[in-house]
Amino acid sequence: MRPYLTNPRSISDRALRRLRDSLADLGDLGGVVFDQNSGQIVGGHMRLRSMFGESAGEFNVQDADIELIAEYDPPTAQGTIAEGFLRWRGGRYSFRKVRWDEATFRRANFVANQPAGDWDWSTFANTISITDLTAWGIDPSAWLAQLNTDAGAMQNMIEADINIPFDVFTGEGDGGGSLFANKGDNLRVVVGPLIFDIKDKGHKLYRTANNLGETVIRSAILKVLNAL
Repeated sequence: MRPYLTNPRSISDRALRRLRDSLADLGDLGGVVFDQNSGQIVGGHMRLRSMFGESAGEFNVQDADIELIAEYDPPTAQGTIAEGFLRWRGGRYSFRKVRWDEATFRRANFVANQPAGDWDWSTFANTISITDLTAWGIDPSAWLAQLNTDAGAMQNMIEADINIPFDVFTGEGDGGGSLFANKGDNLRVVVGPLIFDIKDKGHKLYRTANNLGETVIRSAILKVLNAL
């Protein structure tokens, strides 16, 4: 299998490692994933809503819509207890059933809703036109506005809680160096794709960041984000 040469998506080495780890720990989250323990959908909410609709707080999926091709007892290393397909309009769509504790469920839900890569805007501009987007049913203006909204939502998270765990961020550089890592004793410094944890309290950067305090550091990070 060969990669599409003008694929407008790219992925950093760090994000690729994160993706590899999540696949090893959680399995494939690309289809509809249902957690048997909680009775809730982990990933695939929009797929289910578009295919089957929703009423009274539940998706209108019937047992006859589910085709299981394998069941596992005990569960697999990724917690899978069954896998198969959802039948809809003559097609078959990936379906997986798992048994996870709450912490694993929450992690998987977050990972399932995060894009693994980033847009390569140079490739995008040379391979996808406004005409293409319109033909595919996408409003270009609304789509670009949503990208800006997502960036703004991340900024609001930072403003609301500067102590967000480092791995919640998803881009290169991330602003993960905005504070001492997870309120610990290490100063986390991020320069592009490079991440350094400085443990030496006598280090100039450590002393400078410590003396500046959270408010000044947060303000500096937000100024950088606003300039993007």
